[in-house]
Amino acid sequence: VFDPHDGDLRKRINSSVKYSNMDEINIFLYYRGYGEWVNGQPLLIPKNAKFDRHVTKYPIEDLIESLATISILNSIKTITLFLDITYINPEKSSGSVWDFPELPEKISILSASSNGETSQIYEEKKHSFFTYSLLKGLAGAADDGDNVINLGEITEYVYRSVPRYAEQIPGKIKQNPSFNGKDLKRTILDLR
Repeated sequence: VFDPHDGDLRKRINSSVKYSNMDEINIFLYYRGYGEWVNGQPLLIPKNAKFDRHVTKYPIEDLIESLATISILNSIKTITLFLDITYINPEKSSGSVWDFPELPEKISILSASSNGETSQIYEEKKHSFFTYSLLKGLAGAADDGDNVINLGEITEYVYRSVPRYAEQIPGKIKQNPSFNGKDLKRTILDLR
């Protein structure tokens, strides 16, 4: 899917530019799934992964590297990645020095949790705390009144709401979203 040279994402980008008469496109990727920390590195667990075979899992670093390679296309204005990962062993990342690699200006990442934490489910809402907050923010709760939601507004809203929801559930562990990138001014949703 993410192969920067012949993957599905690149084919869709080329097709969009060719048939839509747009010069530039914004790409929004949302990933909700499971992950695992192995040897200080976060890995995504695909549906067909073998639990005891780490080679069948997908390193987040490889995902970021592929997106960085794709981002050099002139037709791509921005890439915004929302990562909602439930880690099966979040304690393995506690105190870890791992962080996202240096990101190109075009790429920004909003993650559901920080190192040592995991995305948790909001049973009452049938979503994770992160997804529920993200959707509520996109529905207008993050708007500052101008009917345009930028990445800074949605990030601030998620930063405030996720920990608040998490602490209301008895027995839940803390969860604090994290942001990586430089461009908080990019428009995520224009409600005008």
